[in-house]
Amino acid sequence: MFPAPVSGTIKAAPLLRRWVERLRELGVKFQTNHQWAGIGTDNQLIFRHDTDTFTKSHDRIILALGGASWPETGSTGHWVKLLENQSIKIHPLTSANSGWEVDWPAPILEEAEGQPLKNLELRAGNEKRRGELVITRYGLEGGPIYHLGPRLRSMDQPAVIVDFKPDQSITELVDRLGKAQRNFVREARRRWKLDSGAAALLKHLPDRGPWKSAEQLAREVKHCRIPLDQPRPVTEAISSAGGVCWSELDDNLMLKKLPGVFVAGEMIDWEAPTGGYLLQACFATGTRVGKAALSW
Repeated sequence: MFPAPVSGTIKAAPLLRRWVERLRELGVKFQTNHQWAGIGTDNQLIFRHDTDTFTKSHDRIILALGGASWPETGSTGHWVKLLENQSIKIHPLTSANSGWEVDWPAPILEEAEGQPLKNLELRAGNEKRRGELVITRYGLEGGPIYHLGPRLRSMDQPAVIVDFKPDQSITELVDRLGKAQRNFVREARRRWKLDSGAAALLKHLPDRGPWKSAEQLAREVKHCRIPLDQPRPVTEAISSAGGVCWSELDDNLMLKKLPGVFVAGEMIDWEAPTGGYLLQACFATGTRVGKAALSW
């Protein structure tokens, strides 16, 4: 079953309502305003509800509590401490699919904040990705930098190399600039069709220029290094990396140290390059533990 557009658009709220209705029809009971507070012996779960604390025993338990991104939606990561108290090894939750912070010079923000950088190729180490970025007041956002997040987090001094003209060689760029002998960035905007954001970077990034030749500028356009500070906070990220280590799980995603307790979704130590892959992996692990819990 696929969601049908309402007035030409697909909205999440109606889909969620139909989903909940279907689950209720299947006998699922929802206990709202309850917070998981711990786990006792024999799969006893401790809950808080208003000012009360109580314990309930279960034959099988599936934990699907999300990561730590967008905590206002419920994914607060509070479960990390609860599982660590059970000697479960967990890699720290950190930002995935997130922007990265850059200490921009003021002139760049004055000229280019909010401007797109289109049709570029972004590289981090030996990995690269094509797409589009946006210059923000705090740094860079966009699909290519989201995809390169794991590689960037592994670097002692994270930085990206931008090729603003990935389909043209240095020689081709120099030829297109013709006989220009000055105002190279201005000429490049016209003859190379450089974005205004790219032009601002070429003019104002530290330790660049002044450009003395077309070839010097072309080399920078093909290999513009931008140092990065850190990813944006996990509370702003599309998703989170880290979580329950795979070594703590058996083939059915059951915690080896807590028989009968299964884990699904972003709680496990994996990450996906986009929201679509993220949802697919959550559905896949949920299906796995659902079937495993039934047969355990």
